Amino acid sequence: MEHNWGRDVVKTFFGHACPALYAYKTLAYWTMAKNAHPKEFCAMIEHLTQVVIDLSKAGNKNFLEIRKAGRRYDPRLIRSVSTW
Repeated sequence: MEHNWGRDVVKTFFGHACPALYAYKTLAYWTMAKNAHPKEFCAMIEHLTQVVIDLSKAGNKNFLEIRKAGRRYDPRLIRSVSTW
């Protein structure tokens, strides 16, 4: 989105869409390729969203890390776990 619309338009979109979707108790997800965007842009998106999940791979192991779980803090969640 950033490459097509520009940072300011994406910020405006997320600034309106995320709170509206949250108010309607809906679920939406957005994917972002790692290292494809500037850190400042990723931080802005992370700030606007309720939940951030990081999927990664090291060797033949897959990892899932819940980086943000909006108002559902549990220290057991904020860690990287090996998955399938």
